[in-house]
Amino acid sequence: MFAKQYVKRYYHLSDAQNNVTYLTDDKQNIVQNYTYTAFGTPSITGEDLNIYTYTGREYDRDAGLYYYRSRHYMPNLGRFDRSDDMRSGKNWYAYANNNPLKYTDPYGFMISEEVKNCIICF
Repeated sequence: MFAKQYVKRYYHLSDAQNNVTYLTDDKQNIVQNYTYTAFGTPSITGEDLNIYTYTGREYDRDAGLYYYRSRHYMPNLGRFDRSDDMRSGKNWYAYANNNPLKYTDPYGFMISEEVKNCIICF
């Protein structure tokens, strides 16, 4: 006898800054709804099904931190947990040049505009 296993699939719906705003199931039912403060403090309704949230980064609900590849981001403080290795900008702990409505920091070391400029240079 074989047991058939069903895998539930969920789909991320995101806004222009890649913030996950909804999680839907195969039938397009909303199973989670996400809202954020400007600096990314989340408000999540529904089941705990997804770790990808603000700017598409992994969120640890227990620690209240986002993982941005090179360092962790603390949305309640609007800053990273350690200084920027690249030493870009005036404040090496700041997230998105202290302007998260205009910029993102996709990797934790350079705001989105600087990333675009680097890509254009190559």
